[in-house]
Amino acid sequence: MNGIKMSGALVLGFSLAAFGSLLAQTSSLLQEPIVGIWRMHVQGGAIGIMDCNQGGAVKSTFAEGRWVSKSSAGIEHKYQLTYTTGFPHIDEITVSADRQKYDGKNNKGGKFWAERIPSRLPDDPIIGKWVATNEGKEGLLDYRADGTVGNDGGWTAMWIKKPALPRRYEVIWAGGRYVDDVTLTEDGQRYNARNNIGASISGVRSDAAQSSQPASVTRDIPQSNPNPATQTPATQTQKRPNYFGNSVSP
Repeated sequence: MNGIKMSGALVLGFSLAAFGSLLAQTSSLLQEPIVGIWRMHVQGGAIGIMDCNQGGAVKSTFAEGRWVSKSSAGIEHKYQLTYTTGFPHIDEITVSADRQKYDGKNNKGGKFWAERIPSRLPDDPIIGKWVATNEGKEGLLDYRADGTVGNDGGWTAMWIKKPALPRRYEVIWAGGRYVDDVTLTEDGQRYNARNNIGASISGVRSDAAQSSQPASVTRDIPQSNPNPATQTPATQTQKRPNYFGNSVSP
């Protein structure tokens, strides 16, 4: 009798687990294939991040706007993305059948493709305020749960967690101009990074940094530093990557 009861409980547990798995798969299929976070590879070698939500909003390293489906009878996953802030333009993209990649082009002559990356967790250890040091100069950074990074010089970036690499992140500044490869320490209190032009950056959580500094210390925010983590907008004079088919100034 006990064997029958135990067997019944096992069957019930298996059925509930199977139902939960089926429900998750169905929910995923009902979600538009464009929804999620993407790592973009742009013509000319630049990279970027694009984040699309189910409500139709899209935020990328280059601009913000809205997406709409252009699919025909559900056969192809085609979308039009209209950006109205930053650098206004229109993207036409097609998501692959497995929903893991897309190819696209825009109305400015730029071509690109992207790969899907895991969604961010709201309690990711990178989230919080940091003091970043680059060539002896310091700047204040704010890593936010929505995937953006702000600094006290007015620049913004987007961050993603590198798939299958613990405590590794990629931070993309200024339309792909600067890319930081960040490694977080096991205790989550510090990080080390190197960017795409060879600059080394280190970071410490701002509460920890402030507790170790005298109250009278004034941090020097640099005016000519090769990384926006510690740079003000006025000092950035390089050309923007070839996203629009030609280089444009910031």
